[in-house]
Amino acid sequence: MMTTNQKVTIDKKWVVLAVIFAMIIITVMGVLSIRIQNVNVVGNEQCSNEEVRNHILSGNMSQSTVVVWFKSRFGKKANIPFVQKYDIEFNSMSEITINIYEKSLVGYIDYMGTYMYFDKDGIVVESSENKIDGIPKITGISFDYVLLHEKLPVDNDKVFNTILNLTQTLKKNELPIDKIHVNEKMESILYIKKVKVLLGDNKDLSEKITELKDIFMSGKLKNQSGTLDITSVNREGTGYILKTEDKKAVKDNKTDGNQESNVQTGDNQNSDNQTDDSQNNDNQADNMQP
Repeated sequence: MMTTNQKVTIDKKWVVLAVIFAMIIITVMGVLSIRIQNVNVVGNEQCSNEEVRNHILSGNMSQSTVVVWFKSRFGKKANIPFVQKYDIEFNSMSEITINIYEKSLVGYIDYMGTYMYFDKDGIVVESSENKIDGIPKITGISFDYVLLHEKLPVDNDKVFNTILNLTQTLKKNELPIDKIHVNEKMESILYIKKVKVLLGDNKDLSEKITELKDIFMSGKLKNQSGTLDITSVNREGTGYILKTEDKKAVKDNKTDGNQESNVQTGDNQNSDNQTDDSQNNDNQADNMQP
């Protein structure tokens, strides 16, 4: 039979355990109540900050600091379109930085009404109904089917090296290309709005793109339509030919509709191409200089 002192000792133990348990509950509740207030997103170009936050911080408890930490260490990563991987840095109990590492895209093909984006190896890494700025449409390559996360079944894999070299050079020069067409000979045609640029093969590619950039930055392609031939680098300073089509002339059957304008880069201008005061307005319009 328990004595009175034994009963008091047991009661004190239960009181102590109850107090400790209550303190643990209060501490846990207090920690769980700490919320992420500030979210910094870096490294993202193809997806917005809001998209990243919505995928990672979704759910009732998703903005709890403890829950976010636990999920970032042990949980399943969120599947974010165009994102290869991500990690989360905890700047404080209420602020995090999400570092985004996006998938490397070189172009897309239009397949059954869906934009299929592929990487440097020709592997389709993403499908979307939305176009991404800065990623050109690729035409000219033949395939029978397209499967996500698999390589495009083309006849010649060299086409991917051609596209990669071209897109990297274009990106370096910040040229806004709408479409790239690559034929069986690995010759490329670029489309800038209504101007078709004949680029040829990848020989002297950097020089060709530099020349094209100079022409583009000069503003001489603005509101123009036609075909610009840069299949070989012109080192004689005589510029490049832009063949345009006069729609009115074609309609009236007066001419074949083809007109030529001489487009020059800033470095290639010389005194032989300058006009004097006696030249008429038509001749001045044909000799386009930046």
